[in-house]
Amino acid sequence: MPSLMGEKKVSRHQRIKNWLVTRIHEGQYVAGEKIPPERELMEVHGVSRGTVRRAMDELELEGHIERLPGKGTFVRHRAAMGHLPQTWVVLIRYRAEGRDRTVEGIESYAALANVRLVVEYLDDSIERLNQAVDRAVTTKATGAIIEALPYEPTAVDAYRRLIQNGVSLVFTRNAVQGVDAPVVTYNQKKIGGQIARHLLDMGHRRIGYISSPKYWVVEQQILGYREALLAAGIEPREEWISCEEHFSEERGFEATRRLLALPERPSALIALNSPAAANAYRAIRQAGLRIPHDISIVAASSYSDQLDTALDPPLTVWCPQNTAIRVGRIAAEVLHALAERRWGSPADEIDVDSAPHPRGSVSLAPKNVS
Repeated sequence: MPSLMGEKKVSRHQRIKNWLVTRIHEGQYVAGEKIPPERELMEVHGVSRGTVRRAMDELELEGHIERLPGKGTFVRHRAAMGHLPQTWVVLIRYRAEGRDRTVEGIESYAALANVRLVVEYLDDSIERLNQAVDRAVTTKATGAIIEALPYEPTAVDAYRRLIQNGVSLVFTRNAVQGVDAPVVTYNQKKIGGQIARHLLDMGHRRIGYISSPKYWVVEQQILGYREALLAAGIEPREEWISCEEHFSEERGFEATRRLLALPERPSALIALNSPAAANAYRAIRQAGLRIPHDISIVAASSYSDQLDTALDPPLTVWCPQNTAIRVGRIAAEVLHALAERRWGSPADEIDVDSAPHPRGSVSLAPKNVS
């Protein structure tokens, strides 16, 4: 009887890889062709989704396939593999944990694509943006992932200069009017509406909104918030929306104090982000009120898991930190696809779904508030 020593059983995910690679080499799936979706591969091979995804991850790492968010998985153009971008610049508004998580997602994909990254934090400075663009052009960067400066209208000229010098662009978080480039973002209008509906389901009828000075994200969240209230038969009052006049570390504090001073104060607040929510906590405490017994609060996005959980009670966040990692990863995938000329409309918007993290800052509306 022959010995079985030394024989290696082929794993399930390896069988799927072998099956696909064979068909690619035989020309059954040609460059640029879409391969079967995960569900079909699960049925054909009788395996779990996790097994299929492991096979896809390894095939992508080895350069056989490429995933395009919202479009599917395709056989990679072999001729294009030798012309991958060599250097990408990543331009982020300022350093914060949430933004670092976005960079983490970008780095994870860049490592697979063998791309060199240059990451710069701009501190919302138009001068630093122009200097970073000068460096990108001088060093012949071929791609850029950019978080746009929301309060600097002249920044659009810097972004256009990158395009004029052959740099492919992908924006994160915010689109930029007048620049044709994909944006990977949260659907801010959808987020504003989802949070408002959640609070409405908890019995709240007077719901306030606080933020730093208005810009695109704030306007979209307010639009979704208004639509949700109107759909519930509630006319949103202008005084329920409180935005700071200037951007500062205290953002959210005065905005909350104005709402608490109303004759009929809100029983719940939506905060643009966790720093605004943290300052709202301080204003609420100074007013002698309790969270969530007297007033509930939800932050649309997180800057720091540490901050969110350190607050008392811990803060409910609609788009937590792991969502930021996905934004970065998808932005890198889209930029890679642009480099291989395999992306469709240059102005596509790719929405990343939120994954709310409920904590202790929300409860049912107080019985004495209607």
